[in-house]
Amino acid sequence: MTRPTVRLVLLFVASLAIASVGSGRAIASDSSAKDTPVDLGHTGPDTCPKDQVSSERGCVTPPKAVKGVPPRYPDRARRSRKNARVELSVVIQVDGKVGKAEVVSCTQAGEGFEDAAVDAVKQWKYEPAKLGGAPIAVIMTTVVSFVAP
Repeated sequence: MTRPTVRLVLLFVASLAIASVGSGRAIASDSSAKDTPVDLGHTGPDTCPKDQVSSERGCVTPPKAVKGVPPRYPDRARRSRKNARVELSVVIQVDGKVGKAEVVSCTQAGEGFEDAAVDAVKQWKYEPAKLGGAPIAVIMTTVVSFVAP
């Protein structure tokens, strides 16, 4: 799925605590645990089967991407022909749609890559994460890479 102007690289960091460690994000304790997305960046003890991720609520089968929409290379960055990497924290809802998407970092901030990455990711669709066989909402990290045309 490579386009000549933009190569999209998806990197699901479901089992590694990369961006969320030390980011100050915490799961609210005053809301119902059932309604709160499980943060896959905050892993618990590694006691889960190989295809699952340990979380504060148990072993979770991570979401699987079923539809990815490539981002549009920003017009502002076209003249400078810059490459960029945007790291996002996203909520994958129970229905597999992307809910909230927040930029964690961007290698070329202010050039339009952040908005392009969020716009693309909001169109992605996932097979939802599962806990005990039931679909659940999760927070995970996704990376969108842009290659200059």
